[in-house]
Amino acid sequence: MAITGFTGNAQLDDATPPEQLGRYIPTAYPTAVMDAWVSALGGHDIITGTNVKSYPRLGSLAAAGLTQGTDASPTALSDSQRSITLAEHGVGVAYGDQLAITTVTAGGITAAQALMRRGYGDRVDSQLLTLNTSFTDTVGVSAAAMTEDRFLQAVHELEENDVPGPYFCVLNTTPVDQLRVAIGGASANTGPIFMRNDMISRIGPQLPNAYVFTLFQCDVFQSRNCPLNTSSADRVGGMYPQNPEYFPIRRLIGKFAEGPWAGQVWDGRYTEERDESGRLTELWLTGLWNTGLVALDFGVGMISGI
Repeated sequence: MAITGFTGNAQLDDATPPEQLGRYIPTAYPTAVMDAWVSALGGHDIITGTNVKSYPRLGSLAAAGLTQGTDASPTALSDSQRSITLAEHGVGVAYGDQLAITTVTAGGITAAQALMRRGYGDRVDSQLLTLNTSFTDTVGVSAAAMTEDRFLQAVHELEENDVPGPYFCVLNTTPVDQLRVAIGGASANTGPIFMRNDMISRIGPQLPNAYVFTLFQCDVFQSRNCPLNTSSADRVGGMYPQNPEYFPIRRLIGKFAEGPWAGQVWDGRYTEERDESGRLTELWLTGLWNTGLVALDFGVGMISGI
């Protein structure tokens, strides 16, 4: 039986001694809302032999009328380039020997590993959601509530950019509550759909924990990892297409080309290192990856007060 890594990309061969390859902690599903979408929509790119990948994007073309017998001039294609460079991420714990005696009833090392999984999952999602601040189009006003009008404006921005639906969005808990009041409070005038099992079942088991409702055919999820804006007075959520061809976010992940981890993806790798002089064991959960946008106009930042 293979042991899966955080994203499901990494697997260890049963025949390989754990002390050589390390152990991969199972996925931290409840905290990895955005990464589940990125994976499901083809946004996980695995590379080896280099630490950077470029993403070209061709310009648009327009057809025109032609006249029989008259030479027509073709259009020269142009492209723009965006790139992502790998970077290390991780969380470590110095687990002292005395903890094995004093905290055994609290779960001990298992509890520490659970905290590490959550911390690593939060790091992945926060780095993906921070890209919300880089989209060309934004909606919302600083220190103001999220409203249905602003929600609809985000939908309109994607439609104006020729990004086909359906869409989904990830918002901080406060704008989610503000929309709940708008659609379900005393003065509500919109009937949301509160179940989309056909959609969440094909993405991953973490999403039901963060799915809140569907509004104007856009599936809404919540995450505490949405970034602060520059004034630190607001959170910036995002709205994105569910169409893989137009999904703008990528997570680039490194893969070992040689050594004891050859062929394995470095994402959520768990290892232990003994420090006898300190009477402790270092626990580490690490990865080599980074995030980026391949199109600045295929998503919308959604600003709202904290």
